[in-house]
Amino acid sequence: MHEVQYSFATSSVKDSFYSLFCLTVIFGLIGCSGIHRIHDDETAEFDGKITEESVSTFLASVAHRHIAMIVVNSGGGEPIAGIRLGEWIDRNSVSVQVEKVCFSSCANYVFPAGARKIIVAPGIVGWHGSAEQRNFRERDKIYEGIELRAASGEGLLASEVTVLGDSKEFADFKYSQASRPRQRAFYNTLGVNEYVTRAGQEPRYLGTLWTLTADDLKAFGICNIEEPVGYANSEYLALVRKQTGFAVKRLRLDADIVEMINSEAGKAGYRINPCD
Repeated sequence: MHEVQYSFATSSVKDSFYSLFCLTVIFGLIGCSGIHRIHDDETAEFDGKITEESVSTFLASVAHRHIAMIVVNSGGGEPIAGIRLGEWIDRNSVSVQVEKVCFSSCANYVFPAGARKIIVAPGIVGWHGSAEQRNFRERDKIYEGIELRAASGEGLLASEVTVLGDSKEFADFKYSQASRPRQRAFYNTLGVNEYVTRAGQEPRYLGTLWTLTADDLKAFGICNIEEPVGYANSEYLALVRKQTGFAVKRLRLDADIVEMINSEAGKAGYRINPCD
């Protein structure tokens, strides 16, 4: 089995690591194109990449059905598309079941939106970051400053012109600008602390995907989770790696993480679910 290498520091907000998942399809567990199935009148399946097209196709397929459960298997995809799917799940009180993987945008927006959140062994939910992670915030601040000076007629340094000329980074900056307020409004509606999307990066950097137990997710306002016995222990995560090829670490809520949870909840300015 080949080790999958990726860099958190340089990944695109829009790509959300999905291209790397698609390049390494291990045991066929993570599809690269959206596959949607209606199992019965109340159960639907979303399998594959989260994109504007795949989400639109899925929503059209369930438009006239009373769906109570969505079974997801996704390595992630586009954040705004993920938010759209999460909004539909929340608005219709749909439960989410994970039997294989729910990474990236799936973990950020689909899983926490579920009325009930069910993880079936050896399923795994894994986070790795969002538009609010530190390196994206710092990059966007630089771009915003350059744009403001350019708009005011100030002359730009050659290095700043070069920065603006990086079409890929500039496009990602614009996508980040668009997705950040959508993400903030989404978590406000759910009553979920956005910090869960970057808790494995700040204040310490794990360097890989992370997951949390149902009890620990309550601290972020993510409630009503059913998880298998032993979820996120060393044996469980070893099985996940064997079956998917991806290393996922358990994030534990030590004093530093709890301090960040409280600090970020205060900055958000909205009510976080008490999970009582």
